[in-house]
Amino acid sequence: MPIRLPSPRAALELLLDAVLPHDCPLCGAGLAAVPGKQPTALCPGCQADLPRLAEARCPVCAMPAADNQVCGDCLRHSPGFDTTFAVWPYAYPVNGLIQALKYGGRLDLATPLAHALHDQVCHPAVQPRWPRSGWDVVVPVPLHGERLRQRGYNQAQELARPLARLLCCPLWDDALHRVRATPAQAGESREERLKGVRTAFVAAEKVAELRVLLVDDVMTTGATADACAHALKVAGVAAVGVAVVARTLRD
Repeated sequence: MPIRLPSPRAALELLLDAVLPHDCPLCGAGLAAVPGKQPTALCPGCQADLPRLAEARCPVCAMPAADNQVCGDCLRHSPGFDTTFAVWPYAYPVNGLIQALKYGGRLDLATPLAHALHDQVCHPAVQPRWPRSGWDVVVPVPLHGERLRQRGYNQAQELARPLARLLCCPLWDDALHRVRATPAQAGESREERLKGVRTAFVAAEKVAELRVLLVDDVMTTGATADACAHALKVAGVAAVGVAVVARTLRD
């Protein structure tokens, strides 16, 4: 596979990310750029205090699983996506970061969170069969037009843009469309979520035979990612990986 080089604009944005200092989004401590090292999402202290996902995870949905084997839920109900990369569990204080990005207009959080996502996607110990070069395009989970107008931005797209630059992959934010509005899913069961989003997405034909990295902020039941992945597979996609900042852990 040929080595991908970033476009001049993407290269400039990567350079600015690397040399400009930024503040830790949790405690506000300044994070100085270190030559030759990728900017970190959080300061060392906050990073050490964050909740952790289990090292042994289901390779499909990223839920804790013995010996990194496919979990029982994925064996019983195989989702449309092939693998999941998740950075943290959806718990305090990660939930506050995501809610600030999603509802509070804190778009400045997208870049440091994307750096954390990049580390997870590229970590060889996480998913050795999906190396960095294993993805052809980055696609954000789309919002319906009405909700996009209300919010003013799509948090998944804000995360996908810097992640695509870091991976030197094209960002295709027109590859997947939400053709039907769905109600807010908070508090719904997995079955209710699956039913609500089952036919909400349609993929463009241009994604056929490509390996797509689907980006969202949180995976709760996996219903949205599953519906997106099924739409992509109908369009002929070769493989779908899901990259999320946080994963809700089931009891």
